[in-house]
Amino acid sequence: MALEVTEEDAGNEPSAAAQAVLANSIRAYGSKALMVLFILNAIDEFETECQRRGIRLFVLPPRSPKLNGSVERAQRTHTEEFYEVWDLPWTVGPLNRKLRAWERIYNTVRPHQPLGYRTPQQYLRELAHAGKT
Repeated sequence: MALEVTEEDAGNEPSAAAQAVLANSIRAYGSKALMVLFILNAIDEFETECQRRGIRLFVLPPRSPKLNGSVERAQRTHTEEFYEVWDLPWTVGPLNRKLRAWERIYNTVRPHQPLGYRTPQQYLRELAHAGKT
């Protein structure tokens, strides 16, 4: 999901931008399972905000393709199944609506091979039922 952080949200302050990104993410996804993939110039402020909120943050070292394979694969999937297929608007608000629709399909309809051809939603429900979350 493209998270819109306006100047009003951030006030041109890196720490405010980090807070706004996390607040928007938590509002959209909840704090239990949160994954944020983006480039942020204020990574120190983002890390501090994650710590303040008790969110575990995993930062991959630069130039580590073996560790980054899952991210690269996810980006390929999103490119091939969303960005190259959907008719997309050029503004953040309408783009977010399209991304939310894709996100719902990706997480609740589309089976994933690494999850035994289950959806992420099915997989997480099974983990929760087994008491592993």
